Amino acid sequence: TYAVAGLGYGDEGKGSTVDYLVEKLGAKTVVRYNGGPQAAHHVVRDGKVHCFSHFGSGSFKPGVETYISEHMLVNPLNLETEAEILQKKGVEDICTRTYVEKQCTVITPMQQIVGQMREIMNQYGSCGLGIGETVRDKAAGLEIKIQDISESKSWHSKLNYMWKVKLDQAEQILAECPDDKKISELYDKIADPALIERLEQSYAMLLHKINIVDKKELFGPVVFEGAQGVLLDYDHGFWPHVTKTDTTFDNVYKIVNGSDEVVRIGVMRAYFTRHGNGPFVTEDERLGMAEWHNNLNDWQGKFRIGHLDFVALKYSLDVCGGVDMISLTNMDRIDGTQKVCVAYQYAGNSDIDDFFEYDIKSGKKIISTIKKHEGPDHERQEKLTHLLDESIPIYAECHKDDLIDFIEETLDTKVGIVSFGPEYTDKSLI
Repeated sequence: TYAVAGLGYGDEGKGSTVDYLVEKLGAKTVVRYNGGPQAAHHVVRDGKVHCFSHFGSGSFKPGVETYISEHMLVNPLNLETEAEILQKKGVEDICTRTYVEKQCTVITPMQQIVGQMREIMNQYGSCGLGIGETVRDKAAGLEIKIQDISESKSWHSKLNYMWKVKLDQAEQILAECPDDKKISELYDKIADPALIERLEQSYAMLLHKINIVDKKELFGPVVFEGAQGVLLDYDHGFWPHVTKTDTTFDNVYKIVNGSDEVVRIGVMRAYFTRHGNGPFVTEDERLGMAEWHNNLNDWQGKFRIGHLDFVALKYSLDVCGGVDMISLTNMDRIDGTQKVCVAYQYAGNSDIDDFFEYDIKSGKKIISTIKKHEGPDHERQEKLTHLLDESIPIYAECHKDDLIDFIEETLDTKVGIVSFGPEYTDKSLI
């Protein structure tokens, strides 16, 4: 069993790493173990390109199944749209080799709309896909599961109740922002009385195409595919700019339940990126590494680039309990650079004792480590966010030919996979 997680803020190259592992190991199943349809895992294989959202990133390889575990949020409408796109790209049997657990929580259009309305007000850096709204509702006891719409005779009443609750919330947001054009347009969408009827028809059609299961037995090599990055983790990320799900390996352990040894693979780029708002100590707009598939969008904002941040990476490894190997991606993007700039410390001046390990040098607090807090404390994590915004990176230069050795020595972790391009053929084990 191999488990893949991102060590940054997302966009590390998890999808292409999963595709490589599927090919290298001969794996027949990819398990999605967290997140939801906000995943955007780009895979290039044999001239085909796709941004995988619901389906496993090994799906271009014939016969590879996707198992969507109960720990992943599912938007049936997005799932159907993505299936249709993949079928047009030649993956005609994508639905028959997809298994969705009955206990998966459903993201409805009502939750997506209200989530978008909240994001317009707050600007936290949401993907606009209803993830946070659905998690918030679930915690409050408002939830629709795949089982409800595949088996229950009362699912109409559940959908109708969800619509009424979210419509009431939308009305409250509109009352707070009566002059906001985007919020008004979103309110008109959720207030459409025909919304539920269209939703029921779409759900019924899709759920006859895919396999709905209690559990799926896993055989042979299996690849667990994570979403987002550990630095966005709900409890240990930098609040409020976090995803609302667990981005560590914890869900993998729950699924295998001690039945198999897990090889943990942490994915990182040869430089740092972040999509949207939130602390980014090593951001440097001068790097200018534009990406066609990662750019400005209405919800997340701009795609940001920066230098490798070893203080953040060490914190990420601490949060996820370490990894057995690193998959280092995007090495081709620094191919023309003789020297790589890396941050190995921060300089901080505030009251940071509870948040960082540091030394005093020339009267300055030189930070080496971000302290992990045991247990959830979102107020503390929000204070940490402000301190990171004030931190100044301390850089060193590393020759690109020595980068792998530098990573292994600094993080005390082996680099096991290196990628010099988007396809699985561009990757190798070392």
